[in-house]
Amino acid sequence: MPLFGEHSIDAHSWEQVRRRWQGKGWDFWIRWYEGHLCGQPLPVALLEQVALIAPDDWDKGPEQVNPLIAEIERNFRSAVDTEAVLRGAIFDFSFDQIEGVMRAVQPIEDWRHLDDPDELTAFLRDAEALRRGLATLARALATTGGYGNVGFIRTYLDEVCNLMADAEDYPHLNIGQLIEIGRILDEEATSEDIRDHLGPGPLRALTTNIEELKRLISAHFAHALARSLVLRDLPLGEGEEPWAIIVGLREQVDRTRAGKSGALPPLRDADRAVLQEVLDGLDRLMRRADGASSEAAKESYARERNFQMAKIGATVAVYQQRGARVVKGVDDAIKWNKRITTIGQLLGWLKDFWL
Repeated sequence: MPLFGEHSIDAHSWEQVRRRWQGKGWDFWIRWYEGHLCGQPLPVALLEQVALIAPDDWDKGPEQVNPLIAEIERNFRSAVDTEAVLRGAIFDFSFDQIEGVMRAVQPIEDWRHLDDPDELTAFLRDAEALRRGLATLARALATTGGYGNVGFIRTYLDEVCNLMADAEDYPHLNIGQLIEIGRILDEEATSEDIRDHLGPGPLRALTTNIEELKRLISAHFAHALARSLVLRDLPLGEGEEPWAIIVGLREQVDRTRAGKSGALPPLRDADRAVLQEVLDGLDRLMRRADGASSEAAKESYARERNFQMAKIGATVAVYQQRGARVVKGVDDAIKWNKRITTIGQLLGWLKDFWL
């Protein structure tokens, strides 16, 4: 449908019109028209919201309607597309028919580049070097005893070594778990407890090895990192309390144990443990945020807290969707046809699924 007159105007005349009206409240209509011209229309969800403006407002003309459309666009841009939220999950899920459980699996796009022989050779070389370095570090830390968080860190160093030992079986490598372990190790290595207990040498070795783990992840699994970046923009809404959200997420993760009272396949214990550890990390993060001395540090902790909460919520949502597909044989078990504006809204949708 042309914007002016009965037929579309020529390019020269349109440019004149564009310059005349741009920045004067008509920007939406300019984008709408140009989107149709170039075959890239505005999102349907946005157009639906504009179409739902009350008839009385439309009747009052552009002075009334255009500011309302501008507000709709601002809210639309601040929201996150639900498909993007699902892509940001820590991992995907598949049904294990033998054990009758849902298993965490890595999305194919995260490791498909390793089908290239050169990419695989480089990854296996880096994985073996990392495994050897972490194994040596774990043995060195064993001599310091299990004081405080040292034993905690050694446990995760061993887990990374186990993952790297199976690197050749890369289609089954849990990259999401590797990323979360790297984040946990990075967080714990900066804790006051670790700095006080380890001497400069062991602390430097720990930091160096963690940096190597992060480098391996960014070099070989950048796609897995990029999938979740959209979740960094998902905030807490007004009146949404962090501790209440964390409690709600724990309840959702706990429900995967039985799978909607048996209506969904349960989540494998080892995979649920990964989600529970991320939640435990949130508890530690919150306590450190409470003790932060600067506003900048508190804001940094808050951003990371929101990011981790959103990842947990997205992962549970994918479990719900995949599990419903197993039971019902359909892909649209959850109607993700809206846009998420807050973490609390995401949690509310997870709760609604069980009703």
